[in-house]
Amino acid sequence: METLLYPNADEQTRRDMLESEAFKVVDGEKYDRRLSDAEIEDRRHEAVKLLDKQDELAVEKKEVMDDFKARASSLNKKLSTLRQEARTGVTNETGKLYYIPDYDARRMGIYNGAGELINSRGLLPEERQQNMFASRGGASGTEG
Repeated sequence: METLLYPNADEQTRRDMLESEAFKVVDGEKYDRRLSDAEIEDRRHEAVKLLDKQDELAVEKKEVMDDFKARASSLNKKLSTLRQEARTGVTNETGKLYYIPDYDARRMGIYNGAGELINSRGLLPEERQQNMFASRGGASGTEG
């Protein structure tokens, strides 16, 4: 079989001759056509451009994902804190604490600025030395 029929005919004449000799003509059927060297080179240049664009999109995607992850992480931390606070009934705060000894009960009361008892513990050996100003009449808040 010949690889090229009617090479010297113009396009319309070639189509007319092909149609007159054809057993059957099917319009719209897909087929593979060989590319010329120029078409191959064009495809390569276009592929390089698309690869550059794809690299730019990958960088942009990474930036967007990093921003998304940062926002999601912040939200997840807040949500985790709120869940823990709701579950335990306490919140973690930073502030000034007052360590007030109750020598009668041999306990150290730890109070916040609002005067609320935060925690208590046994007195340490160096804290057991009662001074003359320590007697406050049991108003430490650590008793029963």
